[in-house]
Formats: sequence, C-alpha cells, structure tokens
Amino acid sequence: MRRNKLIQEIITERWAVRYEFARGYEHAIHTMTKTGNLPGIEMEKEAIAFRTNTSLTYDEKVGYAEAEEDSVAIIDIIGPMTRYGGWCSYGTEDYADLISMAMNASNISAILLNIDTPGGSTSSLFPMEELMRKTNKPIVAYVNAMAYSAGYYLASLCSSIIANNKMAEVGSIGVMAALTDTRKADEKRGYKIIYLHPEESNFKNRAVRSALDGDYDELVDTMLRPWAIHFQNVVKEGRSGKLDVSIEGLLNGREFYAYDAVKNGLVDDIMDIESAILYTANLAVANNKNKQILSML
Repeated sequence: MRRNKLIQEIITERWAVRYEFARGYEHAIHTMTKTGNLPGIEMEKEAIAFRTNTSLTYDEKVGYAEAEEDSVAIIDIIGPMTRYGGWCSYGTEDYADLISMAMNASNISAILLNIDTPGGSTSSLFPMEELMRKTNKPIVAYVNAMAYSAGYYLASLCSSIIANNKMAEVGSIGVMAALTDTRKADEKRGYKIIYLHPEESNFKNRAVRSALDGDYDELVDTMLRPWAIHFQNVVKEGRSGKLDVSIEGLLNGREFYAYDAVKNGLVDDIMDIESAILYTANLAVANNKNKQILSML
C-alpha cells in the first residue's frame, strides 16, 4: 500500500526539486514501473539522540528513551523527500512522527535535522511544517551536503541553518513540473486515446491539456506560480532580517555554496556536526531561560 501511495505521489505531484535529480528520477521511475521491479522493504522508525557534554563524539548515539536529560534529537532527512515512505526510505509522515516523539520526550531539549536532499514533492512539506511551526523546542537545520528546494523550504522553518562545510549546497528555491507527451509514441503502437469531457466539466484537466497542445500559460499561472510565491514568502518569513534579497536569483531558483550562502543570509554558520549539536543544545538552554523570564513577568 505504501508503494502505491508513493508511486501516485511521484507521478502526480508538483515538485520542488533540483532539475538534475528530476531528470534522473524520471528515468528510474519509468524503468521500475515498466519492469514491475518495485523495491518494497519497509523501514522501522529509529529514534536517535546525542549526548551533549563536552566529550561528545558523533558515534555516541542512543534512542530517545535512553537519552540523558537535555539531549539533542537527530533526525536524518536523506535523499528525495516524499510524503509517503517506501523503497527503503522514510517519507515526511515518518519524519513528522520522529519530530513528534522528540517534542513529547521530556529528556530531549532540542532537535537537529541532518539534511542531505535535492528536494521533493510539494505535498511532502505539510506533515513536517505543521509540527515545526508549533514546536516549543529549538529546531536547527544541519546541511550535511545539500538542502535544495523543498529541503531548503524545511530548513527555513528552523531556528538556525548550519552547513557542515563551505562547499555544502543550498537554494534552488522554486517549483517545477514535467509533462511527458506520449501521444505520438502511442500512435506508433496503434493506440489513440480519446478523452471526453461534458460541458459541465469543461475545466477538468484543462491546464494540462492546453500545455500538451503547446499553451503553457494556464498551467504555470494556476498550478506553479502560486506555489512559487508561497515558497518565497515562507523563506522570507523564516529568514526575516537575514536575507540579502538584492542578490539576483536568490528567491528564484539560484543555487549557492555555503561560503556565499553565509554572506547572503541563506545559511547562518559553518561548523562540524559535533559543534552543531552543541550549538543546538545551547539554543535550548537560552530558550529555557527565556521561558523562565516570561513566566516571572
């Protein structure tokens, strides 16, 4: 069942993703659906937390239940982001469950998202966004290699964005759609598919039908542009006071290495994973102090 949901999402959704990945994924999906070779290994959700003392090493990981007080939860967001899991990877519904577990664990003081993704489907964003907006614990985005498109969308919802080295990659803020016109190929195989719409359903699939006939305006204006504007607004809100919007292409799909992203406000700092975990833990300490001050007013 999870595989069916995943295939539906891949085929039908709008995508906030880097172009090179979209092209590669398109070929892989075509091959797997054509041959019926669909990996179906299910994965158990794994809760990981890290101790935050000064002798910390990245290998010192335990489950939430075994974590010490004031530990940092680490949630890996690796690979393309889809809402539904399957094919040996989590979906964002699974990531949302892990965030919820961390939010409800009294011994977890903060959350670090370990991100390495080219982006994903637009529907993949909602399960995590809803939780991230209402969490009472700091969440830090750690860009382990890349946080492109939908990956950067999520990162912009975090308290801070940290890159692991100056060549880590961020940006590609925007959305895209890809249509495959198979009509000529179908005709060569002897197929002619006829779609019928009653007058009462004259808008049904009209944007896609028009795009296949060479008129792309309606699809862009009604399906893509609203998402692109929403994406820009989310980033501007999340990075308020930090972005240098005078940089050409910053909010229009341009990609940046971390050393430039620190200058233009897409990234806050560059540090290794151990330092990032301690940074996240310190945010939690500051957050708790602020709560105490507010409770006294």
